[in-house]
Amino acid sequence: MNAPTKGSRPFQHPGDKFLSPAEWLVRISEHMIRFKSENPNHPASQFRGHLHKEVHEAWQAATFGFAYGCAHHLGTLKVRHNRKQDSESDATFLWTENGREFTVPVQVKELPPATVNARETIEGLIAKIAKKYPTSRDLIVAVHLNRTEHHTRDIRFEMPVAQLWLWGWSKPDHSEITFTGGGRSRSRTFQVPFRVFTDMAHAEFIETPQSGA
Repeated sequence: MNAPTKGSRPFQHPGDKFLSPAEWLVRISEHMIRFKSENPNHPASQFRGHLHKEVHEAWQAATFGFAYGCAHHLGTLKVRHNRKQDSESDATFLWTENGREFTVPVQVKELPPATVNARETIEGLIAKIAKKYPTSRDLIVAVHLNRTEHHTRDIRFEMPVAQLWLWGWSKPDHSEITFTGGGRSRSRTFQVPFRVFTDMAHAEFIETPQSGA
């Protein structure tokens, strides 16, 4: 195991501040570039471990927040990453719509790569979410489908969360995010261009989707 170089600078977390998804992605990207330059032998597999959990969660929330805001035309959407481990949500989304301010708790989850846990399935993960959040009626749950294959089918869920979304990459160059889900009454699918931030779809956190899958 290669420990981080002594003196490596930690991630500059903004604390309780709300930042736009773009501001989060730039901040995380700068940290990742710096960390890898200071620790060139750091195993890629460890970027999904406890050492980088805070950065990983913030990246997931910001990336999904970018896609969610674009799809729903929420140009004011900002993200706060909740650092407290006892918090009921990993992040909070804030936006203004028709003169009203909305704050919504967001929980980020991940269907891990098959190389990490091939036995985990979407259905199994959804069942775990339903059991863990039985009374969270205002919660958005965003599941990162971190697999190489595409998932385009509709989803149905019976749990008292406000919205459930499955999201991932639809192209090998990470230039497009696809996500499907919504409320319990219906399922919708969106494709959101990510070209501007392609370099911020960090390979350390994701599996590259297959071309034409």
